[in-house]
Amino acid sequence: MAKITERAKTSVAKLGQLMENHRGPKASKRRLILQVTLSIIFYAVLPGLSRRIEDSDIEIICDFLTNRSKVICVDLCYNNVTDAGITYLAEFLKGGILISELLRVNKTLTHLDLGETDQTVRSVVHLAFIISENQMLKHIDISRVIGASYHSLDVEHIVQVLCQMLMVNRTLTELHLEKLEINDFVLELLTEALTSNNTLLMLDLACNQIGDMGIEHISNFLKKQPPLQALMLNHNRIRNSGARCLSEAVTSRLRFLDIAHNNIHDDGVINIIISARKEYNLLVLFLWGNKITVKTAAVLENMLGLGVLKETSLDIKVYRDNFNDLQMAYNSQADLYKQRYYSVIPRKRQKYEEQLDSKEISFKYHNDIPTT
Repeated sequence: MAKITERAKTSVAKLGQLMENHRGPKASKRRLILQVTLSIIFYAVLPGLSRRIEDSDIEIICDFLTNRSKVICVDLCYNNVTDAGITYLAEFLKGGILISELLRVNKTLTHLDLGETDQTVRSVVHLAFIISENQMLKHIDISRVIGASYHSLDVEHIVQVLCQMLMVNRTLTELHLEKLEINDFVLELLTEALTSNNTLLMLDLACNQIGDMGIEHISNFLKKQPPLQALMLNHNRIRNSGARCLSEAVTSRLRFLDIAHNNIHDDGVINIIISARKEYNLLVLFLWGNKITVKTAAVLENMLGLGVLKETSLDIKVYRDNFNDLQMAYNSQADLYKQRYYSVIPRKRQKYEEQLDSKEISFKYHNDIPTT
């Protein structure tokens, strides 16, 4: 690993002092902002400005974390950290302890984001081992794992390891598994393991290869009344039959459903929309990007009029033009997930965020969802 420069050491020391000096009634909030944006701040303290974090920079990060026991978020997302960097991160304690030991010692870390950092099957195995034993970690993102050189991704092995982790972990509430090439076959394994988990509230399976058969496995899982509140299935291969099957299994606990950008036509989407009307309404529904027409728009207009759905939590805006014809447009303010994920500041604040009820459903990076 590259040698730490004196300038970087000084900057890291100043950053640590800044975090420790935060006192007063707003101290926890200010400290949290520093902790959550740790990966961005490191741009200023690492040698070589205006670039992404690389393997050679992990040594500096480890040096900073060694004496910072109150850090609750380590976000290495969207950087150039590979297996070598994660291995160093795992071994920086006591000269060679795996990352599982790091999290076993750390009593405050609740969010670990390694999405899109070129992790491999080996990294995921280590990660699953930590989560199995860790009693603090609540959010984990291991999206876009890559296969070995010149080989395809062994997604079955990854899912088997994750299944073992889910069956024993009792603290995890959010699991993001985007871009892992998860198909219908391995999804059956995952849903079987989820039946043994009683804490997971959000499951993110976006950008995979899930089709109608995979939706049947998810539907069978939902019919068992799990605690799951949010399900993200956008950018998959779901069609009408899958949407129909999913609509029959949408439970009272599921409040957030994202099936945007699939291959669902009007009939399938309408089945989903009608299923939103139940004892506890589906609070957030994302549908944009499917093959829908004015037929779907008419049903949405009716549901909005009845108050079953809310404009602020629907990614489709339904309106009538000057000729009183129904039209649809994308509602960009309903889904701010990716903007927040990549720290993009929205142009204008969402209206309902200013009037949130005291009771709300909250997920990392997503809009908070009022329960009334």
